[in-house]
Amino acid sequence: MKKLNYLLMAFVALLVISCGEDNKVKAPEITDFETYKDAVTNMELQFPKGWIKATEPGSRFASYSTKEARIEFLNIGRTMTEEDIPGAKFDVMTIEKKDTVKMEDFINNHKIFDPAIYSAPQTVTIDGVPATKLTYSFDYKVTKYFGEMYVVTKDTKLVTVIYFEVIGDAYETLKPKFQEILKSFKVGVQPSKEKKVITKEADPPSSTFKAAKGNGFSIQIPDNFRMSGSGNSFTISGDRRGDCVVSISIQDAKGNSLDKILEQNAKLGTFSKTTLGGTPAGVANYKSKADLDSKIYFAVKDGKIYKVFSTYYKPEA
Repeated sequence: MKKLNYLLMAFVALLVISCGEDNKVKAPEITDFETYKDAVTNMELQFPKGWIKATEPGSRFASYSTKEARIEFLNIGRTMTEEDIPGAKFDVMTIEKKDTVKMEDFINNHKIFDPAIYSAPQTVTIDGVPATKLTYSFDYKVTKYFGEMYVVTKDTKLVTVIYFEVIGDAYETLKPKFQEILKSFKVGVQPSKEKKVITKEADPPSSTFKAAKGNGFSIQIPDNFRMSGSGNSFTISGDRRGDCVVSISIQDAKGNSLDKILEQNAKLGTFSKTTLGGTPAGVANYKSKADLDSKIYFAVKDGKIYKVFSTYYKPEA
């Protein structure tokens, strides 16, 4: 599977949980829509009411059917469990395209997975202008992964890439809803260089910390952050950025030593020895975007594996 090239902008909540006794994925609820308008590009769209959303004006809009589904999508390719989380996502990115880049190359560069799984490009219409559509699907853990990708531009300068993706058997059920969203879509354009847009950002992490406890661990976190989750899955996040998060999962080590766990996860990176809360651990840098620093830790204690994934935005390190 090709390395993900998503810009992680959505905060995650809750780690991997079981998708049900029969692994049968239920279709996410879409009964109504809300409207979002980007203050920078004037892009306008509808998204399912009640879905989790994250936005960065002028750059991205993302919406997930549940908090649990959001962590599953963001952890694709790096989770240890074979269970999956049912759900769907609607993800929109607006990207400035250089004149020297051909649209065909631009589209190929924004394929998330192995290019071989994508359909041949189809020409469709979005907001009255021609757009390119591709579909893709593959076996994913105990179920299937389906996706639709759309690429459209009004001014040839700012290109909008739209992804609809579904984990499980709800794709056919949700397709008509995806089409409703596309019919409502207003393609954004590159803002004038003279136009100044002021957006309010959330506060950075507080310098005052508070204690948080989970299943077999405790941790100090900024007092304007929150830890969510229960059982074997926890996530720590704030409101300023969607790419600053710590997620923690606990699993049965099944008698495996730390060295064995690191060997089993060698595909995630080159591990070096460290400690986590005084317990021997391994840590590796996780390959991500150039402006993100991501690390993954493994520790084994009392027969349990503690996996900690952390990521943050380098310019605000």
